[in-house]
Amino acid sequence: MKKLTKTNAARLLDQAHVPYELIPYEVDESNLAADHVAHELGEDIRCVFKTLVLRGERSGHFVCVVPGCDEVDLKKAARVSGNKKVDLIAMKELLPVTGYIRGGCSPIGMKKAFPTFFHTTCMDFPFIYVSAGMRGLQLKIEPARLQRFVDRRRPGQSSLTTSRREADRVEILSGIYEGRTLGTPVGFMVRNEGQQPADYGQLVHSYRPSHADFTYDAKYGLRDPRGGGRASARETLARVVAGGLAMQLLRRMGVAVTAFTSQVGPLQLDVDYHDLDLSTVDNNPVRCPDAEMAKRMADAIENARAQGDTLGGCVTCVVSGVPAGWGQPVFGKLHAQLGSAMLGINAAKSFEIGLGKVFASRRGSEVLDHFVMKNGRMGTVTNHSGGIQGGISNGEDIYFHVGFKPVATLMREIDSLDDSGNPVTLLPRGRHDPCVVPRAVPIVEAMAAIVLLDNYLLNKTTHL
Repeated sequence: MKKLTKTNAARLLDQAHVPYELIPYEVDESNLAADHVAHELGEDIRCVFKTLVLRGERSGHFVCVVPGCDEVDLKKAARVSGNKKVDLIAMKELLPVTGYIRGGCSPIGMKKAFPTFFHTTCMDFPFIYVSAGMRGLQLKIEPARLQRFVDRRRPGQSSLTTSRREADRVEILSGIYEGRTLGTPVGFMVRNEGQQPADYGQLVHSYRPSHADFTYDAKYGLRDPRGGGRASARETLARVVAGGLAMQLLRRMGVAVTAFTSQVGPLQLDVDYHDLDLSTVDNNPVRCPDAEMAKRMADAIENARAQGDTLGGCVTCVVSGVPAGWGQPVFGKLHAQLGSAMLGINAAKSFEIGLGKVFASRRGSEVLDHFVMKNGRMGTVTNHSGGIQGGISNGEDIYFHVGFKPVATLMREIDSLDDSGNPVTLLPRGRHDPCVVPRAVPIVEAMAAIVLLDNYLLNKTTHL
C-alpha cells in the first residue's frame, strides 16, 4: 500500500481510535460518485456504510470504509476538488460510529454493535470474528462462563448434531484487561480446525435446492462454494460470543434470557412455559425442558438422520426482568428488532411474539391484558401481548417463538440444475445437522441479549 498524505480528518480518525480500512481503488471521472465506489466494493450503501476516498501521494487512491448511519447521505462523500479527484468528507459530517466491518454485511445493534469478519468455513485460515461492541461499557467478564455459553452451540456435542469437531475456544484479542472491559471495542477470534473443502467440489457449478448458492450468485456474480460463506451457520458463532458478553451484563441488571426447544417436526410442547422447569433445558441434548418429550424428539431426529432426511422445529425464548420502557414506538419497535434479529439466523423462517397468529382468530374481548397492581407496580393479569405493547416493553415477561426450516442438505441424491441450466444430480457430502433446533437455542438467546442490551443503552438517552 502506498504511503498516504493524511488529511486532518484522517488524523482525527486515528486520534479517536476509530477503525477504518484503506483499500486501493482507481479513480477517474467515470467513477467519482461515492455510490459507484461502494457498489464496486460490494458494500451496502443504503444504511450502514459511508465510503470515503483519501488522496494518496502521486496517483494512489484509497477507499476509506467507515461505518456510519443512514442520516448522512453517502453521496456527500463524493466531492470533486479542483484537480477532479474525490476528497474526504468533512469530519464534522461523520456521525458517531459503533463498529467496523469489511466484507459486505451489516452489524446488529446501534449503540452496541457486533459486526463480524470471517473467512469462509473451508479455508485454511483462522476463523476470525471482531466485535466492536462494549464501547463505553465497563464490566467484569467471566471467561469461563462465556466459554460455557459458546460451548452450547459447538458442533459435534451429541449424536443429534453435525459430526464436525471444533473446539471453538474464544481468544480475546483486545478490549479486556485483567478481567474487565475497557470501554473500548472488544476483539475476539475463534479458529477453524475441522474444515474439509473437498466435500464441496461438486458445487462449483451446481446449485443446491433451498440453499443460498443461486441467490448469492444472482446478487454478487460469484460465490465461494466451499462451505457456504456468509450463508454458513458457522457464522453464528460470532453472535453467540457477542451475545454471551451481553448476557453477563444483562444478568447483573436482573434480566434473564432462556430459550428452549418447543417443537421438532410434528412433536410440539403443548404446555405454558410457566409450567416448565426452565432450569432443566440443558439436561438433554435436544434442550427441551420436558424429559419425556425430549426423548421422543431425539428419536425423531435420529430416525430422520437414518433416512438421509432432516427435521425443522421451533425455539421458544422467555425473557424476564426487563422493566417497562425499553423499545421505540414506531420504526424501532422492540418486537420488530427482535424479529429482525431472529430472522437473521440461518434457517429461521418465522417469528411470533405473545399469542402471535392466534390473535387473528380471537375477539378483542378474549385477548385484553387487563391491568393489575403487582407488588406496588403496574402489571397485567394476562400476557397475551408477550411483554411488549406499542413497541415498548411493559414489564411483563417477553416471550416469542422462532420457527426453523429443515436443513436443506439431505444425505441422499437430489435433482438440481447447474449454473448453465442443465439438469444435475447431487449427492451431498459433508457434515450437517439433521435438525438445527438444539444448537439454535443459544443462538436465539444470544441475539435476544444483543437486542435487549442495545435497547437498555438507547433507553438511557430517553430522559436526559
